[in-house]
Parts: sequence; structure tokens; C-alpha cells
Amino acid sequence: MPLNNVSGGFLFKEEYMKIFMLTCAIIFSISLTAHAAKPKYYNYSQPTYTSNVGSYSSDQERCQAEANYMAANNISGHVWGTIGNFEGVGYGSSPNCNTCVPSSRMNLTGDASAQGNNGRWYRVRSWR
Repeated sequence: MPLNNVSGGFLFKEEYMKIFMLTCAIIFSISLTAHAAKPKYYNYSQPTYTSNVGSYSSDQERCQAEANYMAANNISGHVWGTIGNFEGVGYGSSPNCNTCVPSSRMNLTGDASAQGNNGRWYRVRSWR
């Protein structure tokens, strides 16, 4: 059954279905390409914070473990969730490189640094 008249020809339901299916295939292939192009520098299989909580008895130990992990895996950001009420991480050319600091008054409960194979220092600090 014809749906409409386009420049002298008729488009049938089957032709609309073909156009629809082709459009869906194009969108699907674009989404697969975008998904495959995720950044390769991010470690998506890193352990979660909750799997490591029981191993450390103090914020200092947890800061050191996180700094060691960052250095070993060349990660320049937070891993395993927040230590204490506020956590600051940083990296640079010295063990006391800058990190974020809390905007309100808090007590420093951990401060640890580790050096990676690349020579870069990784630092983690926590406050409560």
C-alpha cells in the first residue's frame, strides 16, 4: 500500500522499514566505535575502596597504600574512595608536591608519598 507520492514514485512500508533499519545500524556502529575508543590510560579494573578497608588500621597506612598504588600504576588521581572526611592527592617532582586541601578547618590524619618508576612522586593526604 503506497504511503505518499515523492517525485513521481511511491514509497512503500517496506522501503520505510529499510530506511529505518539502515539508520539503526548506522547509530549502532557509531556507538560501538565510540565505546571502543575509551581512554587507554585509565585502569577500569582497579580495586574498589570497600575491598581494601579492612587491611589498614589508620589513615596514614591507607594514604601510604594509595600513594604506593598510584606510583606503581602511574595514576594521577583518586583511587579507592575518600580517606577520612577529605582527601587530597597530587603528583610532581618532589615528595611534598601540592595536593588539594579542605576549605574548612580539619586535622591532618595522613600524609604519604611514593615515587613511581617514571621518577614522578605521588602524594596522598587525608583530613578528619
